[in-house]
Amino acid sequence: LHIVEWLHKNRKDGCLPDALAEAARNGDLPMVQWLHAHRPEPPSSTAQAVDHAVLSGSLPLVQWLHQNLPDSATTDAIEYAAIQGRLDLVRFLHENRTEGCTTSAIDFAASQGHRDVVEYLCENREEGCTELAVDEARRRGFGDIADLLEKRFPVRAQPTHQVERIVREYQPGAPPR
Repeated sequence: LHIVEWLHKNRKDGCLPDALAEAARNGDLPMVQWLHAHRPEPPSSTAQAVDHAVLSGSLPLVQWLHQNLPDSATTDAIEYAAIQGRLDLVRFLHENRTEGCTTSAIDFAASQGHRDVVEYLCENREEGCTELAVDEARRRGFGDIADLLEKRFPVRAQPTHQVERIVREYQPGAPPR
């Protein structure tokens, strides 16, 4: 930060447009705060600052960005938190942001065995999951998560392995089993 302050005072070159987003990716709250105060960024360069902060795992940074750069997140934020198993970040983003997420959030959390995140998303979000969530959870040894998803989303989470078994066992002209 001291070097950046010196450069700001003694040089007029400016900094890269994505400096704030990169500082967020590094989890550097003091740098983000300084850049925000001294180097106003165009909105396009801060559009994913919260997403980058989530990747760093810093809840205080995510909270600061939420307060000071309200248009700085996408649906990727919850998904990045989910794949890391960061229930604290998932909960904060769900309760305080409006971007939401996609089915990838549960898919990612399930594939990594983050049951607490999967349960929270199932209870609090409407997006659901894809069959990939069930398949990956089961393939990676998280059968309890796969079972939970099959019960919660019976139509949307038809596991591919069951479909493959049915196709394999299918006999033309024979009644289905």
